[in-house]
Amino acid sequence: MKSFMIAVLTVLGQLLSAQWGAKLRDMPRYRRRALGYRLPIEPMHWRKRLALGLPLLPIAGAATDTVQFGRVEKFEDFLVTALADMPEIDTQSVTGGGNAIVSGGADGRLRIDVAATNDDDVGAITFGALQWTAGDDLYMEARIFLSSIVDNKYFVGFGDTVATTDETTFSATTDTITLDTMSDAIGILYDEDSTTKVLWAVAGATDAVTANKALAARLKPVADTALTLGVYLSSDRKSAQWYVNGEEVYRLDSATVLVAAVDLVPGVWAYEQATAFNLDIDYLYGRKSRSTA
Repeated sequence: MKSFMIAVLTVLGQLLSAQWGAKLRDMPRYRRRALGYRLPIEPMHWRKRLALGLPLLPIAGAATDTVQFGRVEKFEDFLVTALADMPEIDTQSVTGGGNAIVSGGADGRLRIDVAATNDDDVGAITFGALQWTAGDDLYMEARIFLSSIVDNKYFVGFGDTVATTDETTFSATTDTITLDTMSDAIGILYDEDSTTKVLWAVAGATDAVTANKALAARLKPVADTALTLGVYLSSDRKSAQWYVNGEEVYRLDSATVLVAAVDLVPGVWAYEQATAFNLDIDYLYGRKSRSTA
């Protein structure tokens, strides 16, 4: 009886292996992974599948939308030779400066070249469309390098216009946070015109500042050293977390909304001050929950 059962299982395993092996080879890689397989290339004997801990049949419910495809993500690593190779990126250059891919830059970098005219002219890099609606559980992050930390100003976060609209975000003159030409934005600001000269966690809704927290002095950037800045906004728009180099440095749970229910875009904005500097963007990342309607 034992030998008979082994023979039956062997035949059954071969049939299943051949059937699913053929289907797997024709499936997209992401679909195979979602079904619980470790991307087999050829049909695998059922005994080997069991030995490796792989299922004989697809796992019921493994490919659920909430687990595998429940959010929208966009990541730009700037691994190109020219800005023209990135139609999904929107850019704005300052007068007397420019934006360009860093030739031979490690990992791919895009440079905002900021001149020294001290007129707050803005250079910016954003994704190409306002597809990040406040209320969709948002997160963005950018990794940047600054050639100088003397007399500069920049903002990393969500804004309510793309780069070429040429709008400005926040200022921190004498430690008073003001929302400039944008109406809604949230992120991290540095402004050399502030008194404390530190990073700020900021937010604004409908032309009014809703968050203005000076961050610890230990978080101040260092020239030519990687600085990763990020911000999360909850789906009810009343809670937010700000991140520096992967560390949550401030959290705000508000009774009122921090950002109006408007379309936003992740980006980096740099402003002309009295000293010229380069702001190199290593990567730009955005994430949101997937729409249900």
